Amino acid sequence: MHNPVVKKIKNGLKLILVPVEGTETVSLIVNVGAGSRYEDESQIGMTHFLEHLIFDGTKRRPSSLDIAKEIDAIGADVNAHPTEEYTNYHIKAASEHLDKVVDIFSDMLTESLFAESEIEKEKKVVIEEIKMRSDIPSSYIFQVFDQALFSGTPLARYTGGTVKTISGIKRQDVLDFYNKHYFAENSYICLAGNFSGRSEEGLVKLIEDKFIFKNARSSAVEQFKYKPKRLEFFAKDSQQTNLAVGFLGPDYSSSDRLVVKLLMVILGGNMSSRMFTEIREKKGLAYDVRSFQSSGSDSGSLMTVAGVADEKATQALEAIIGEYKRARIDITEDELKKAKTFLLGQMKLSFEDSYELGDYYLTRFFYQKKIELISETMEKIAKIKLVDVLAVADKYFDFDNMSVGVIAKEKMRPKIEKLLNN
Repeated sequence: MHNPVVKKIKNGLKLILVPVEGTETVSLIVNVGAGSRYEDESQIGMTHFLEHLIFDGTKRRPSSLDIAKEIDAIGADVNAHPTEEYTNYHIKAASEHLDKVVDIFSDMLTESLFAESEIEKEKKVVIEEIKMRSDIPSSYIFQVFDQALFSGTPLARYTGGTVKTISGIKRQDVLDFYNKHYFAENSYICLAGNFSGRSEEGLVKLIEDKFIFKNARSSAVEQFKYKPKRLEFFAKDSQQTNLAVGFLGPDYSSSDRLVVKLLMVILGGNMSSRMFTEIREKKGLAYDVRSFQSSGSDSGSLMTVAGVADEKATQALEAIIGEYKRARIDITEDELKKAKTFLLGQMKLSFEDSYELGDYYLTRFFYQKKIELISETMEKIAKIKLVDVLAVADKYFDFDNMSVGVIAKEKMRPKIEKLLNN
């Protein structure tokens, strides 16, 4: 197995080294504690917008093309994505390009120009991205559900922002947000893969010398009071009705998290799950139905999504709610055993990849400020008992605080409201 090591850098950076034998790649992953939950009303989408700008030029690499050419020259895979609590940047390349990978990413994250011309260009790009997302109901339903579940808090907002807020962004707004959140003590770095005999001291020095942030601040996660909204309805002349049904879930550090993850596998985590079997295979109500679980610093979400024909929408909604209710009293030992095997198998498959492996450790350290070995997590999963699963189903499937997100034609609204009010 892998032996991750946490190194504290002098300037406050946190570095995790995850050596991986038998691979020819190395992944550099950076999580910066800048997320949509830290945006005020005028800044909605700033986290996402800033993530775009990070790729648009530095003093040494003045344009996005200059950056792209160097990345392409080493055949690297690179990407980034914002979340509610952090922004993730990652690059994977052949291990002999480790120094180049660190040089490119440190330059982007600490020396970006944020040029006026790039800001104006990215506004157009991001606005089109926002418009495109709302045109894809199967994707946008997640946002509609969040608007219900996290109603009244920044977590209810789309991380991409709105046309209004993105259009109004000025360069000084970008600089202010960057300076507030992009600093050493708010940044977490992971190197995972083949280090080609490099010493830990040498890797620490490489990161220390390259990732020199100019700012030194402190930040804290604001705690919210969550009062889920019963229904969020987004009227759209779509070809079908998209549904999302669920509840608040455990936070990332909760001892319930892994138990709930198994519960959601049983409910709708694969093609032999309850939701899929009952709603698609037996009743023919949906082409696809899936259940998901996610966790953050102070809360989480549990949800099931489905796309159904309009005439089957209320029947499908009733069926999903029915499966949630049944799970509170009726889960079998065999279902739990199969869910464990599935989850452990999926974990082993994903950890064949140096990025997935590094991201696993970095995410856990970001939320828990400690390392938990994969073997330890797997051992915890193996020890979960049926009584534990039934207990979390009873705890989190709180039907007085259930949230439903719907994307459908306006004529569907009264039908959905009537069902939920009964």
